[in-house]
Amino acid sequence: TEMTPEFSQFILSNQSYINLLNEKAEEINNKNVIACTTLEGRERLIPDILFPISFEPITDTDALEAMDEPTPIVGDSAMSEEEKEAQEKANAAYPTGGQWIEHIRQNGCTVPRQLNILAVALPGKPPKLFGMNSGTTIADPFLQDKAQPIVNETVKAAELECKVIEEAVIADTVLEGYIDQTGSSLVRENMNNGWQERWITSTCGQRVDVRVQFIPSKKEDYLIRAYLYQQ
Repeated sequence: TEMTPEFSQFILSNQSYINLLNEKAEEINNKNVIACTTLEGRERLIPDILFPISFEPITDTDALEAMDEPTPIVGDSAMSEEEKEAQEKANAAYPTGGQWIEHIRQNGCTVPRQLNILAVALPGKPPKLFGMNSGTTIADPFLQDKAQPIVNETVKAAELECKVIEEAVIADTVLEGYIDQTGSSLVRENMNNGWQERWITSTCGQRVDVRVQFIPSKKEDYLIRAYLYQQ
């Protein structure tokens, strides 16, 4: 799905959204097991649109009242008419529907890192932001959730010095290439045979890399296979 001028204007100019995005990026970085401590700046890349973005006017009062987490309304005594009008305009400027993934490259880090953030549009208020796996993975949120337990079981098969009890933490991901027609080699161009990623995990204080393959399947969208790399 291509970006419309209206959506481009929103993601580049809506300062309230930009502030929320920066806060989410900082939160994700700080929680990562290999957080960047020498950050020199962040660079936003072109987002991927999962579902079409809409900016339709909100006219259904009942729908607005039924929404969870409504936008806080400040009392009349604490907000001037100008501030009320500005808040209403800001809320109206948010997308009313759609989902997209923001990609943010962190500069100056010892370990290069790309942060990925899922944004879900909510009528009349800022989009809801969810942290995804870091790195260059091209798996959508559904596939990432589906792959997580498979990767975790694969990590348990590694010969670690301690017994793995907790789930492996996904520290980073790397898109390694697309699978060719033979299914045995990787190529740079997508041939619709699936793709392979390296998922870097941390568990029990140790790093374990897992090779994850996403293969198109007739029974389901993708068959996910995971293997430990040869030492």
